[in-house]
Amino acid sequence: MIPRLPVVVAACAALSVFVGASVASAVEVDGAASATEPAVRIGNQTPTQVPPTPPQPESVQYRVTVLSEWTQSSHPTTLPPNSHFSPSVVVAHGDVGDLFVRGAVASDGIEQMAETGSTSTLVAELAGDASVTSTQVGSSIFGAGENEFVVTLTKDASLVSAVTMLAPSPDWFVGVRDVSMFVEGEWLDVIEFDLSNYDAGTDSGTSWTSPNFDTDPAAVISGPVDAAFSAAVAESAFGRIVVERI
Repeated sequence: MIPRLPVVVAACAALSVFVGASVASAVEVDGAASATEPAVRIGNQTPTQVPPTPPQPESVQYRVTVLSEWTQSSHPTTLPPNSHFSPSVVVAHGDVGDLFVRGAVASDGIEQMAETGSTSTLVAELAGDASVTSTQVGSSIFGAGENEFVVTLTKDASLVSAVTMLAPSPDWFVGVRDVSMFVEGEWLDVIEFDLSNYDAGTDSGTSWTSPNFDTDPAAVISGPVDAAFSAAVAESAFGRIVVERI
């Protein structure tokens, strides 16, 4: 009888060659890792990297536009006679609350602005504030229109605030306060807000054309308190502010 062992050995050898070839084929096909092997970086590949944030300039110029949209179309049932925005006051500053603080008693300058539209006392107050870097005053706006300003902001003084009286009114005004244009280490390109509505708390008149009636002692600056102001606010925003990088 011819022994069969060599055939078995040969078959095992052939199987070994086949299995080896199959494993080799499974491990790599055109340089790609198989599902049975961990992915590895091939020599010509580099890891994805997030580009670093470019250095931010110390100062940036912005165009600030205060827009009135207070018209017969926007407020058909509440528009008072001779309605207009008083001259806008736009401030660049470093500390929160430099122009005014909701919930605090109005300064003499805010009182005069809100009751008469006069800005001289407010400008003088701001000139004595070391964290205010710029104060600019526009002109009155009747109907739809705008006041435009150019301000320079710095990393240490990156806030914008603005106010304008709603005239005629007892002490009602609109504006924005403490808007930062330098956020998380980067300068913003543009922001746009509806102007917010405020009662200065210094006059107790209840309608747009009420005679002067000083509030004594003065209340704090708040949102609309009187029904006539609240009704107008419910109809539409009085205007907007746009701050856009130049």
